[in-house]
Amino acid sequence: MSKENEYYYDYWQNQFREHDNYMISNHADFVGSVPNDTKEFYLIREHILEFINNNDSVLDVGCASGGTYLHIKDFSFKKIKYKGIDYVENFIESCKKRHPEANWEVSDARDLKEDDKSWDVVLLYDTLDYLMNPDRPLKWKKAIDEAVRVAKKRIIIVIWSDIKRDAPRIRRYLKNKVKLKEIELNSLPKSPHLMLIGEK
Repeated sequence: MSKENEYYYDYWQNQFREHDNYMISNHADFVGSVPNDTKEFYLIREHILEFINNNDSVLDVGCASGGTYLHIKDFSFKKIKYKGIDYVENFIESCKKRHPEANWEVSDARDLKEDDKSWDVVLLYDTLDYLMNPDRPLKWKKAIDEAVRVAKKRIIIVIWSDIKRDAPRIRRYLKNKVKLKEIELNSLPKSPHLMLIGEK
């Protein structure tokens, strides 16, 4: 493992407990009602679901604690075949224990273990933000290439940490790969997000 990969692996291993407990407690709070402090996450995932059709298959790249799966399970009436992957074993082991009915796997966004066009939708929700960190840039282009390769219908990318810096680079790179549509989620006051939908 390269030093760059070790840095991110160790970082997320250390962040695992705090992130996992936060996600679980907040999701429990808004099942049935959506308080203001967690409404942002709910609304973002509702926007994502607008681009996932009934009976679609979804590969969630960088699933972390499985928040998107929980949203699909508890709030969506669509029948969706789901698989969550993450680089950090602790996240995947936690998801397997809590939700054994779903499909979870340790995998690297830059080297997916999936066949070409094997998933209708490939989702990278807050995944590229960490790969594009200028202090320790990882091969974010490879993650996009892999998402495009595996997706049959579309890729969905959601970014938030530095939209002005990252969005132009993603746009340029995707220009000749997919038909791109963008949705600015500026109605979320705490942390505006940008969703990029790439149609194959």
